[in-house]
Amino acid sequence: LSYLNGGMGTALKSTGRQTEVLVDFQHAQAHLNAQVVAWKNILLRGHDAENLNRYTSEFNKEEAEVARYLKLGTEQLKANGMATEAAEALHAVHLDMGTRYREALKQFDPANNHNAGHEVDDLVMGIETKPLAQADTLLKQVEDHARRLASDAVQQGDTIYARTIGIFGALILVGGGLSLLVSFLIIRGLLRQLGGE
Repeated sequence: LSYLNGGMGTALKSTGRQTEVLVDFQHAQAHLNAQVVAWKNILLRGHDAENLNRYTSEFNKEEAEVARYLKLGTEQLKANGMATEAAEALHAVHLDMGTRYREALKQFDPANNHNAGHEVDDLVMGIETKPLAQADTLLKQVEDHARRLASDAVQQGDTIYARTIGIFGALILVGGGLSLLVSFLIIRGLLRQLGGE
């Protein structure tokens, strides 16, 4: 039973760690999408100071959350001895995206130009595509790895279960055999005392 418990405990801990990595990168991806939406809101709805400040604040908040979850996920990868290159590359392109958005935002002057949002968006057209694609790819890699670990844990559990059943089967046979032997010896002893043999 200790073998069964130890093997399953190890498999479940490994699967749990992978789930934590997966959740961190899912949060990073969700906040990255929200950051891009906030950028669009700045350009579409930021024509007055109140909305500009509101959506810029939202953009900054989402950017910080992306960075936080990418950092957590990368630390989890390192702690589990996994490759971190894809996560670090995503972090680098995410930082570049934020820098380029801020640089383009310096050109945003809705008071003097009705098309300011379109013109500024044209300056950074498509820069969100690479980070979004890298986030999707990273998440898929982590999901695939987690699936492999879960499959391995199931196989390990099946192997442990089969061995445990085998051990209990052998114990039952040995116990049954010993019971028969003891019963035979007791009956034979009783018969001898009664004079039957």
